[in-house]
Amino acid sequence: MAASKRHREGTRPKARPAAPGARQSDQPGGRARATARAEEVLQDRASAAAWLRTPNRALGGMVPLDLLRTQAGLEAVLRVLGRIEAGVYS
Repeated sequence: MAASKRHREGTRPKARPAAPGARQSDQPGGRARATARAEEVLQDRASAAAWLRTPNRALGGMVPLDLLRTQAGLEAVLRVLGRIEAGVYS
């Protein structure tokens, strides 16, 4: 009854907060940042584009571009690019 009363009064129940890893990217330019970093590390725009669209074992088989929707995903992609730059392949 309380829920229907709230609805009639025009109030909405509070939305649940998203899980920390599932929140939207805090960086609106996350995709541009990851693309620029991939081009820098891989030294070629075509190679960077291919890398960003290919499932990656170091990312649990996920496609890097798909991970850029969250801050945690952006950080993971940038971390892997840093490892590639340092010569650490996983």
